This record gives sequence, structure tokens and C-alpha cells, in this order.
Amino acid sequence: MYKAKRFAKMLFYVEACESGSMFENLLPKNINVFATTAANAEESSYACYYDDLRQTYLGDVYSVNWMEDTDEENLSKETIQTQFELVKGETNTSHVEEYGDLNLAKLVLGEFFGGSFADPIVLPKASKTDAVPSEQVYMKLLAIKVEKATSKEERHYWSEQIRSAGAKRSFLTKTLVKIANAVADNPARSNVEALLRTRRPIDEDSHECLAVANKFFSKTCFSLAKNEFALFNAPRLLANACMDGVSAKQLVQVMQEVCTHQPMTGIH
Repeated sequence: MYKAKRFAKMLFYVEACESGSMFENLLPKNINVFATTAANAEESSYACYYDDLRQTYLGDVYSVNWMEDTDEENLSKETIQTQFELVKGETNTSHVEEYGDLNLAKLVLGEFFGGSFADPIVLPKASKTDAVPSEQVYMKLLAIKVEKATSKEERHYWSEQIRSAGAKRSFLTKTLVKIANAVADNPARSNVEALLRTRRPIDEDSHECLAVANKFFSKTCFSLAKNEFALFNAPRLLANACMDGVSAKQLVQVMQEVCTHQPMTGIH
């Protein structure tokens, strides 16, 4: 897009777990793009503002902070950097980061939000003390349903949903452990744990390997689009394996041997 001159300047706000990984060591500093993320490359973002009526979380801490600030401030005067520092200070659940052309941060927000300014909207700050890591949201919502159940039957039903969700998560985790055991250089527990848990920026040479491995895992083991819990965990294992020198061909062979189960969806 930059080479084709499809934009003059671009501002990104990215709300996602490990959102810094989308830009760290990837976004050039000379293409007129500034990106700010809810979290660094290694941590979760957090949901907040649970609503009893809708029985879900209405926002995420980082996004709520920057949108509330945008509502309150005069965008013809507030700069990107001013907002970034404010949001970074108010977001105490994860590390708000900035990437790309940091010189753009000197510009006022109005250059990106438009030149027609509404009157600032100032509302009472709602509490974000209910913040929960994004990967735990589904189980937390089920726990709330159990807590608020008004009958024994209802409580039993939601308790069963928690048990079922936990069993599905456990099966997926055991599958990942089998893959890690098969590709680990050293079968020692510490080496397998490192493959499963270590969070590190993927190096440029491993991108192709990871793309192939993710696609095959999603098709053969667990769909990354239809199994949120897999999306939170599998790409990390595959990326670590690729960076440790395991080839895409080796990963595909291991997954063919390990993933013999029927397709599963809805593992949150």
C-alpha cells in the first residue's frame, strides 16, 4: 500500500492478545505508519465492563481507555503521543506499546479522525476492576452463570458446561504436548515446556515454516478459526519449533501422526 501510494499517513490501534507481535521487528519506521497496541508481543490483553443484562464483557481495558480519551478531548489539540502516554498510564493490566514511525506521534488526532469536531463527551469513569485476561473470558463467563443461577437445575447445567469446556481444553493441550514431545531436541520436560510456553518474537527466516505449520494444524488438528483456545496456544508451539530449526515438513509429518481425532470445534 505504501509503495502504491494508497495512503499518506496511517494510524493503527490494535486490541488483541500479544498484539505487539504484529509489529515488533516487522513494521518499518519509514513508511508513515504509527501503530499502538493493547499489549506487547508476549502477554494477554484484558476484557472489562461486565454487563449483567447482556451477560458479557462490553470492552477491553486498552480500547476503553483510548476511546474514552478520544470522546473527552479536543482532537484538534491532543496529539497522538499525548494520548499514547495517557492510555499507557491508565492501562495497568498490560503493556501498551508503540511501533513504526514515531515522528507521526507529534501530529494531532484530528488529522486521522477527521476535521469536523464534536463537543467533547465527558462521562463518569466506570470501574475496570473486573478486568480478566482475554483467554480466560469464556470460562469466567460460565463461572458467573453458575454463581448467578437461580435454581439447582440451572446451576447444574452451567457447571456441566464448565466441566465439558475443561475436558475439551485438556484434550487439546494433551495434543499439543504430544506434538512438542515429538519435535523436541531433548525429551526433558524443561525442553518441552519451553516449546509450549516460551513467548518470543518470530524471526524472519521462520515465517514461511510457521505459515505452513499453522495452515496444516488448522486443517488437520484443530481449526484455529473455530477453536479459540487453540489459537491462544498452538501458534506459539509451532513458532518455537520453527525457530528451533524444526522444518515445516517435519512438523507436518508429526501432526499427521498425532492428530488422528475427528474434527472438533467450539473449544474456547
